[in-house]
Amino acid sequence: MQKLKKLVKNSSKENFYKLRKIWEIKCNSINKIFKVTWLFYRHVSWTTKNRALREIIERLSSISLIEKNSEKWELIESRENIQIEKFNYKKSYKIKLKIEKIDFFIILAEKNNWNIILISVFLNYLE
Repeated sequence: MQKLKKLVKNSSKENFYKLRKIWEIKCNSINKIFKVTWLFYRHVSWTTKNRALREIIERLSSISLIEKNSEKWELIESRENIQIEKFNYKKSYKIKLKIEKIDFFIILAEKNNWNIILISVFLNYLE
């Protein structure tokens, strides 16, 4: 399983680099542009001590869906004054995309300088 994790990590890194080249992605559900930073990739792949291997692989393999489906997302929840990984943010947005029986979520956070960055991605599905 660790070899599978390395394989998925390497292939997802390519998708992450493609997102970084785009740099800014329009999110229609909040009518704003967000940026892709290294914080996102670190949060999804490197901060994994408490995550199951399956969850790590799911998150990494879903990176390719972020830009592709940005116009179809739906805002689920927003919060004011939150803390994520020791950083304080003005606002966060939880955004959902349903693909068949899979709920695909991204978390965006608005910094004090009004920049919005991608924080995380995760899936929820019925088996």
